[in-house]
Amino acid sequence: MKVELDFAGSLRSKRERNFPLQNALLELIDNSVDEGATTINVIESEGDLIIEDNGRGFKDIGAALVIGKSTKDKKIGRFGVGLKDACIKYSNTTIIESNGVRVTVPWKEMIDETHGDDIEDPEKIEMESLTRIILQEFRPKYNRSIEAKDIRRTYQPIIERGDLEISITGKKLEPLPLPAFTERMSESLVFDGKMVMIEGGIYASNDPARADWKGYNPYYNGRLIGNGKITSSGTGDDGCTNFVFMVHLLDDMEPWSLATNKDEVSDLDELLDHIYHGYTRDILERGAAQSMDVELKDIEDKVNAVLNTGGNITRSPRVAQEKDSNTEPKAGSPKKNTKTANADGAYSNGTGGKRGKVRFLFSHLGGESMGEIQDNGKAGLIITANLDNPFISENKNNDSVILFFAKLAHAMHRQLAGSDLASDNLITSIMDQAGQELAWTMNNTKP
Repeated sequence: MKVELDFAGSLRSKRERNFPLQNALLELIDNSVDEGATTINVIESEGDLIIEDNGRGFKDIGAALVIGKSTKDKKIGRFGVGLKDACIKYSNTTIIESNGVRVTVPWKEMIDETHGDDIEDPEKIEMESLTRIILQEFRPKYNRSIEAKDIRRTYQPIIERGDLEISITGKKLEPLPLPAFTERMSESLVFDGKMVMIEGGIYASNDPARADWKGYNPYYNGRLIGNGKITSSGTGDDGCTNFVFMVHLLDDMEPWSLATNKDEVSDLDELLDHIYHGYTRDILERGAAQSMDVELKDIEDKVNAVLNTGGNITRSPRVAQEKDSNTEPKAGSPKKNTKTANADGAYSNGTGGKRGKVRFLFSHLGGESMGEIQDNGKAGLIITANLDNPFISENKNNDSVILFFAKLAHAMHRQLAGSDLASDNLITSIMDQAGQELAWTMNNTKP
């Protein structure tokens, strides 16, 4: 019994599998970087896509085209799958020019079985200093614009240092900007006999770069491993997400073991836990507190906006009628909120003026009370939610729950104001009793 390989079927499966263009470009760029390229140009020309670089090029183009084989060692593209996968997926024919030779690979004809699995011998061409990979008929296979953000993030350190220049359709790529750190650090360490350098820090939770940068981002040979943004390990129990650390894996001592397609590094979870306990714990705890302050301020702003806005009621005037007319007077148009009381578009619901405004805030008041109300007369009311109360603490990020609490406290004060009851004392008593009841309920219903 003989096991045979369906060569055309193997190529067809590679073409049909999900392999995003961004990943394909990263694979081709990896190969260029591995061969010492400092300049890489991605060019579109008449429907073809060309990747050219100033690296050392291919020693043996034929060997590089053997599926699943690579002569590389200790390099990003060491597994020999990226070049072939990218070319098969995004071209009908691939032309490679390097070190004075040209090789043409008719992938589509091979898949259609109108061509054998042998390719013609390399054709000698005039010696050039650039290596080119030409993906012919690229555009019929990809009809969207070529995005550069993933490339700018994947190679951020070496683009930032100026060790690598990448351009796409004539536009030089800048490194993807990092957040503005409120506190940063840089450390070197040895883990299991291998060198590591970490650099980064914490940033404000509303930093615009948060979508692109957070968590631990492992880099090997200046290239991001996997998708980065790791917040599932090495973060402790504080739930800090407003941080980013570049974790540079260096081969100065023992080499790192890298998975196929650069998506995983051996012992990475253990490394991140080691980094957390030995280096980043304190700064992440401060980042968690900073993030919570920003989130609570957002909730405060939302609640205050509702408590201090309402609507001015306006309607069109009644239509004048003659005294002797037997017709009924016509009513004006229905009431409506104009929202045009001032230049900013804000409008009052009557909480301003003599009664003053309402201000809501969070604070640690101690005990189990839900909160407190302070009546400052014309200066307005201050409604405080107690972060030490279990119910408030658990729901502090739920703006609907917190708004309900604030409106209920406000309604209680308005109902009791001016009565013979000592309103401040009564409201305090209600807050204390409600807090105790809710705390007891939560403590006795948790599994």
